[in-house]
Amino acid sequence: MDILKHTAHRPWPLPSGPWIMKQEWHDLLFAHWTVPVEVLRRLIPRALEIDTFGGQAWLGVVPFRMSGVRMHGAPAVPGFSRFPELNVRTYVVRDGKPGVWFFSLDAASAVAAAIARASLRLPYCYARISRGATGERQTYEVARVVPAAPAGLSASWRIAGEAAPARPGTGPHSRPVRCCYWPAGRPAAAVRPGRRSWPAGCRTRSSRCKA
Repeated sequence: MDILKHTAHRPWPLPSGPWIMKQEWHDLLFAHWTVPVEVLRRLIPRALEIDTFGGQAWLGVVPFRMSGVRMHGAPAVPGFSRFPELNVRTYVVRDGKPGVWFFSLDAASAVAAAIARASLRLPYCYARISRGATGERQTYEVARVVPAAPAGLSASWRIAGEAAPARPGTGPHSRPVRCCYWPAGRPAAAVRPGRRSWPAGCRTRSSRCKA
């Protein structure tokens, strides 16, 4: 894949083995709130250090849509390769390698959620997700179905200003650019995607979020 040729943003070399999965992300929102480190500490394995910015831990809510989802050597299957998703995350470090810890990942494909939960050992859930746009305002509604739990999200936002490159060393640059995530239940192992750094970012003009 061409994306594997772009490695300048990576803090360490690509793994030597073949890639496992391909997916494309679209229309992302990286929404973040500061959280005291001690609030998150009891929720994350001790082997992982909580990564902080400005002395605070950060909780991220990231809605987006995926397309072209497929496993290595397999084609994208219509009906299962394109769907919206929402993940709730924070940022961690292990052995000097910055990564992501996922609290939950909600996908609007029951099949994709079940496969990812079993194969990647990530806390995937199946949810009803609707997206919309009215003028400049984007809306995102999530209601979890399986596992049954009173979990959901209602959010809307607008974008302000022109996109501009995020400066290295800042939170907007460092938080999205993660080449490692630590699967729940297997904190000593890392799965390393070959994702490129995000080339630009911009701030929200106004937002509303209810979980």
